[in-house]
Formats: sequence, C-alpha cells, structure tokens
Amino acid sequence: MKILATSWHPGGANTITPVIKRLAEEGKVEVVVVGYEFSEPIFAKADIPFQTIKDFGLRDVSADSMEELLKATSPDLVLTGTSGQEGKKCDVIEQTVTVAAKRLGVKSLAILDYWGGYWQRFTDERTGKRLALLPDFVAILDEIAKKDMLKVSREKS
Repeated sequence: MKILATSWHPGGANTITPVIKRLAEEGKVEVVVVGYEFSEPIFAKADIPFQTIKDFGLRDVSADSMEELLKATSPDLVLTGTSGQEGKKCDVIEQTVTVAAKRLGVKSLAILDYWGGYWQRFTDERTGKRLALLPDFVAILDEIAKKDMLKVSREKS
C-alpha cells in the first residue's frame, strides 16, 4: 500500500507528522510526503523526508496539477491535514488533492487539528458550495468535535 501525505497549513502539517512517523516506523506501507510552503519547515524539523511540487515538475497546486501528482505517485490513499482558503478564494493543497483523488477514485483521509471552522475547511469559497471539498474520511479530535462538526454541517448545508 502507498500513501501520499501532504499539507499546506502548519496545524495540518503538525497533525499528520506523528502519523507519517508512525507509518514509517512500522514499515508496512510506503509513504510519499509532499511538503508545500508552510509545511516544508515542519517536515524538515521532524526529520521527515519530503518532496515538493517542483520535484514533480508542477508549478501550482490546482486540482489538475494534483491529479498529475497522483498519477505520478499512484497512491492507494491520500492523507492530509485540513485548511480553508482563509478568505483568499485560492487553491489549497489539502483541498485540491482531495478533489483530484475523487476524480481518480483514490480514497482520501483528512485529519482535523482544531475544534472549529469545520465546514470552512471543506468549502470552496469560489463557488460557495459548502462541504464540496469533503474527503472520504475525516479523523476528528474527540467526541465533542464529532458532535459539533455534525451539528454545524447540518446547519450549514
């Protein structure tokens, strides 16, 4: 099994770092880590070997570029942190790689790093379509976050 792990947001990178390390220690799966902007120093500090989008000949993190990344790496699962577009209506690697994974039939898992901002992390600000960027699975912090996330998603849909 091969997993592609990536994040842009520092909180997301810090959240997936222990998962990446554990997977590497166990040695049962191959993990390809792609750092992007804010996550690069976090992965470097944690001594996690990573590549960047430039290593794959990519110049942006659009969904089309992420589709090329997935074709180049052939993962069975995409693992991300979570991040919103933060009012910038821009491409965010956690979101665009999730879109690309859906296009290619690759499962995706996002690990939530904070209580709150749930629906914003999975909403495309450009279209306003709420939860349009939801991965196949979301790992959450605890039962409180689960209840709150479900409540908020029902209110906002």
